[in-house]
Amino acid sequence: MPTIQLDDLPLYYEEQPGGPEILLALHATTARGKLMSWTFPKSGGYRVLAPDQRGHGNTPNPAGDYHMPRLIADMRKFLDALKLDSIHAIGYSLGAAVLLGLAVEVPERFKSLVMIGANHRRPTPEQMAILAGPPETRTGIVKTVFDPEKGSSIGWDFQLADFQHLNFPVHLIGGDRDPVVSAEDFLELYRALPQGRLFIVPDCDHYGYYRLSVVKNYLQELYSA
Repeated sequence: MPTIQLDDLPLYYEEQPGGPEILLALHATTARGKLMSWTFPKSGGYRVLAPDQRGHGNTPNPAGDYHMPRLIADMRKFLDALKLDSIHAIGYSLGAAVLLGLAVEVPERFKSLVMIGANHRRPTPEQMAILAGPPETRTGIVKTVFDPEKGSSIGWDFQLADFQHLNFPVHLIGGDRDPVVSAEDFLELYRALPQGRLFIVPDCDHYGYYRLSVVKNYLQELYSA
């Protein structure tokens, strides 16, 4: 699979050939692009691009931090480098938040966005502890990406007013037992989106989405619509 140079960042990405539509798939914290394969369209109508975000998988992190504006800038440079002006996008957890931030910056480049297990609010320290454990037990990328100074919560400052100009479908998929994003948070974002769609998944926590056929079937229906 290819690597593309974005300034000082050699960004690795997986690619599933197809077309004519482009789908950018962005993974969760501590995962990698190929682990988004459960979200890929089964039809051949999409060329799927699934990058390893900086510090994940086969992509290094020369900067050392995971600040949200840096992660968003990486994806904007990625689209620029591949000369992609019009995309569909799907993200899970951190990946969804990065794509939301990118959509706020360049809404004209989006045809649709699917967000799984994430919204506009940064996780609280208590929520981060559910995902990553107590701070004193974290090591490696988990320690850095959840760090209060180097981690992705820095710059995760989206306001509801930021979404008024997102005039394309934004599909929110949330678990009713997800401790990181409450149903109330999903509803608040849904109501702020001009073309928001909301699917609350029963009996689903933050790690359950990829295990459930109801979520996979819902995604395939979206791709074929």
